[in-house]
Amino acid sequence: MPNVGFVSDQSPPCQLCVTCRAKLNLWLRVLRRRPDGYHNIESVACIISLADTLAISPARSIALTCTGMPAGDDRRNLALRAAQAFAARASAISGRPISQYGAHLALQKRIPPEAGLGGGSSDAAGALLGLNKVYESVLPQQEVVALAAGLGSDVPLFLAGAPGCLMRGRGEVLAPVPIAPFWAVVVKPPFGVSTAWAYANCTPASGGPGPDDLLSALASGNIERASMLLHNDLEQPAIAAHPEIARIKQALLDAGTMGAMMTGSGSAVFGFAPDQGRAEAIAVQMADAGLGFAVAASSAPCGLEVADGTA
Repeated sequence: MPNVGFVSDQSPPCQLCVTCRAKLNLWLRVLRRRPDGYHNIESVACIISLADTLAISPARSIALTCTGMPAGDDRRNLALRAAQAFAARASAISGRPISQYGAHLALQKRIPPEAGLGGGSSDAAGALLGLNKVYESVLPQQEVVALAAGLGSDVPLFLAGAPGCLMRGRGEVLAPVPIAPFWAVVVKPPFGVSTAWAYANCTPASGGPGPDDLLSALASGNIERASMLLHNDLEQPAIAAHPEIARIKQALLDAGTMGAMMTGSGSAVFGFAPDQGRAEAIAVQMADAGLGFAVAASSAPCGLEVADGTA
């Protein structure tokens, strides 16, 4: 069978289910290194339909089960860490025992890890949002956002409730931006790229134009124009270490995508497609060529979607 993915919204029975979507970085400029070890960035990120599903059931303890794609070491899983952080903060604010805010999390992974697609961050945001709904908004929204920022630079993006954001600071300073509908093909090779490695091997930018032209093209739906304005400072170091990324870019362009670029710290590469049918055909072509996991995905209105698991 080809290693090709198609997005499904089926969820296991639970009290509450959260669709946790992936993101693409269409613009990523790495700026100076901060005293806390992070880098300041300027990025345009958009939400896409490729998604994990997180089923949440209240419990007296905190536990996580994962199915689908590998999710890494459970002890470092961001959704699990988010649940632990939520329970601790909710207990501190309410004065109730921490066991009052436990949950069993069932995570169905469709977003590949170490891809630059934000899957772990989206799962963490989904855990925070879902748990706060399960426990009747015990935390004010600003507390949820603060927990998100503490878990990872990309986590607040998925709580923004927007199709895309201009990200500044280390990624936690967000300004929602309009994104017209589009289709894309995403290809994740068998290897991943460590985010820490990518930033450590990147030379911070010293200047250059900003993303204003890209933002205008995205807002107006001029995807062909947007495809010519893609930028990622992390791409060249990743290609130097993993030439396969460049080969995937060329394969996407040869197959007919508009533009092709690595997203985030990689290793996934994406290209815009003119419509759903062409996107799905190119995804199958990439998988058949043995380039890795390939999926057709559309733009999406927001990072998270919550549904009653009993419905």
